[in-house]
Amino acid sequence: MRFRPSILLLSIALAGCRGAASPAASCVEPTEVRALQEELDAKNRKSLASAIAGALATPGYERITPTVVIEFIPGLSPENPRSDRPPPTVLAKAPERGLHAQESIVATAAAENAPSKIVFATTECSAGSSCGCELRPEYHFASAPGGRVVILRLSPQIHRDPVSQCGPCGFGCGMPSPPLNPTSYALPVDDVSKVDIIDVPYEWHRLNVECEKMIPAP
Repeated sequence: MRFRPSILLLSIALAGCRGAASPAASCVEPTEVRALQEELDAKNRKSLASAIAGALATPGYERITPTVVIEFIPGLSPENPRSDRPPPTVLAKAPERGLHAQESIVATAAAENAPSKIVFATTECSAGSSCGCELRPEYHFASAPGGRVVILRLSPQIHRDPVSQCGPCGFGCGMPSPPLNPTSYALPVDDVSKVDIIDVPYEWHRLNVECEKMIPAP
């Protein structure tokens, strides 16, 4: 029976690599690296689901699903796709109301058959590289007493576990990544003072892979 690699065995192997180990113990085969990352991915999903469930179980909270809208967001959108419409008015930006630098709350301009909306927008990135954003925070929403809306920002507490992979592998992307377009949510409130943002941490692990020969992308 073929033995499935585990995180524990990798830790033992890496500990051996740091000592006077034999060449056979100095790196991990690519198939084993993929299996180890799959185990971490499953662990990350479980950690995220547990954090979401715990946050939404707060007394008085009731989960809601705001409509995702496409809006030009001053300071976040790379360009305005609807220059014929007045831009939204920025109601709050970092550090107001617990917002981060790549988040904002705006009010859209009213138009015929389209009343003004209060919109939460984000291009937040929790972990990135030259290839772009690797991990964006998840947002979940709940109504709260007094007509309030709570934005639950699922914030990963990032751990990178080093591993040396046998053989060559490429790194980098060869070109700059394009800017992120904001994800925007129309909130069911009529006043920005009724919006609260709460950070919900969870554990997130990923392998930090280095190969015997690193080949830059063309």
